[in-house]
Amino acid sequence: YARFLGERGLAHEARLTALARAEAVILPQGCRKALYDMATSLCPHVFPNYTARFRSPGKIGQAALFADHGLAFPCTRTFAAVNDFLAQTRYPESVLDFGFPLVFKFDWGGEGDSVFRVDSSAEFGRILDLAKQFERTGQKGFLLQEFVPTDGRSLRVAVIGNQRIAYWRVPSDPSRFGTALAKGAAIDRDADPDLKKKGLALVNLLCETTGINLAG
Repeated sequence: YARFLGERGLAHEARLTALARAEAVILPQGCRKALYDMATSLCPHVFPNYTARFRSPGKIGQAALFADHGLAFPCTRTFAAVNDFLAQTRYPESVLDFGFPLVFKFDWGGEGDSVFRVDSSAEFGRILDLAKQFERTGQKGFLLQEFVPTDGRSLRVAVIGNQRIAYWRVPSDPSRFGTALAKGAAIDRDADPDLKKKGLALVNLLCETTGINLAG
């Protein structure tokens, strides 16, 4: 088999030869689309399956992925840019039908750094100004979602092949929005087993319909 820990250090010709000879290929999590396309064109057994990741990039793509497969997710509106948002809404008179609080997510980012709870028009205006600043650097796109009360927790399911690892992320300060471990949240593996089963069932459905086999 061929295992790629990164995309540097191996000449293009040598990479092609290794992929063509391998019975199976393991790719890094930071794999680029070009390497993935190369691997899947030369070898029938490639892990992870990144097809959904590259077809549905970013948070906007993920929302479309759920919608296309009929999977449950919060009421969501996506916008390619601020001007797109302004053209589709009656801002500042109204933001969206589901009102405040709402969740604002930039199309990129991780560890909760690009996700915000918005409780008022004033807060929304400040984040919209931030979106305009990002657009000047070439970073565009955001989505708005209805706020779903969760008692501050979130259920996380890690997918590794056929393995599923489910756990709750519980923030150290319940009054703060967000449950990223990088921001001090703790892991609870035992709470609400019935809800965990429901979450696992939804994740299994997602993986069956999309082919995803490495994800959080």
